[in-house]
Amino acid sequence: MGTYYDLGPLDPAVTAELRARFEAESAAMALPDGRVPCGMKVHVASAVRGRGV
Repeated sequence: MGTYYDLGPLDPAVTAELRARFEAESAAMALPDGRVPCGMKVHVASAVRGRGV
């Protein structure tokens, strides 16, 4: 199950505060170029149509 946070409806001041908090709290994890590592699990399934058993 994935999660997506739609920040569009938020007041710009709230969005700015969230960004500032994220940048401050993730600073210790940042790579030298400023990127913050992110990991996720992906489940992939494939199927072929038309092959009866």
